[in-house]
Amino acid sequence: MKGFRCLGLVAVVAMGIGGLRSAKAQDVEFGAGLGGFTYQGDLVPSHVYINQTKPGLYALYRYYYQPRLNFKAALQFSQIQGADSLIEVTDMNSRERQKRNLDFKSPVVELSGGIEFNFLPFISGTRRFAFTPYALVGLGVMYFEPVRYVDGKKFVMRKLKPEGESWAPVTLSALYGLGIKYSVGGLWNIGIEVSQHFTTTDYLDGVKAKYNPDLPTLYAGSAEDKLKARAIAGYIDYFKAQGKSDAEIQSFLNSLVNRNIKRGDPTKDWVDGATFWVSRTLRQFRCEIFRR
Repeated sequence: MKGFRCLGLVAVVAMGIGGLRSAKAQDVEFGAGLGGFTYQGDLVPSHVYINQTKPGLYALYRYYYQPRLNFKAALQFSQIQGADSLIEVTDMNSRERQKRNLDFKSPVVELSGGIEFNFLPFISGTRRFAFTPYALVGLGVMYFEPVRYVDGKKFVMRKLKPEGESWAPVTLSALYGLGIKYSVGGLWNIGIEVSQHFTTTDYLDGVKAKYNPDLPTLYAGSAEDKLKARAIAGYIDYFKAQGKSDAEIQSFLNSLVNRNIKRGDPTKDWVDGATFWVSRTLRQFRCEIFRR
């Protein structure tokens, strides 16, 4: 029986690309990887900064519908961060961002599923079909929870309501990416993948549009309230470092709210990732001819 299956698979590959379109593979893969992840949003608007990139873990499952097409499920654990203080001052906009003085850290857990298209036929454990670049598209669900630290105290931004409203810590994501995969032998595979994960939220960083209208009242309150105000508005610590008095800062906060000065840009945030992965193929039968 195994011989008939082997002959059938040989015939499919021998038919070339056209034949591969109608082939169904028996392979599945399980794997894991390490990567670097960053985000783009209100605190990192246009570039990938190495000093704001964090490590992450990656688990994957693949089912090969055929050598050119496979389904992939992935689970990603990572952290993202951003800080105005780490931005190089090159123009008026970056100078104002340093005055804004916001920062955040957030865990990111994403469960996703999608399709990979292999530009070349890929069959693990073979020599002839051991390498291919690939493209992927998919959908996912992402958990996030941005926080800020002020004088060592942790503030969960969703609960603090820095802009007067809360939000759900879960968002939908749509992802795409490119990668390469290589079968190193013995049904073991390695690969590198880069991807972008677009979301339906602007709160990955806890920053969206305008300041909480209660900000001046918070700063005029108790010591705990002052900490909350500092977590919402990094301007406070910036002006304190400049030697400004509480009265001057209070006047600025009133102006900040009354003039509707922007805290952020209301566009959706996303996550960038680059991952090195290792996987093991599970196959129901072996076909020795593919080892040639």
